[in-house]
Amino acid sequence: MNKDSGKIILLDRYVDSLKQIELTDKTITLGRGRGADIIIDNSYVSSIHAEISVFEGLFALIDIDSTN
Repeated sequence: MNKDSGKIILLDRYVDSLKQIELTDKTITLGRGRGADIIIDNSYVSSIHAEISVFEGLFALIDIDSTN
């Protein structure tokens, strides 16, 4: 992957804002915990709920067996 691999744009439905995240070879975690790369402020979301990873050159959103 090169540095211009792609981007993901997230819309926070509780705040009128857009957040742009660069997609690279690094795994990105999503969850409501402070350790997550992308923090989702919702009680139905686990501390670390899912991750965005590269798999065979494609990006995949993976539920990491969260409890919610």
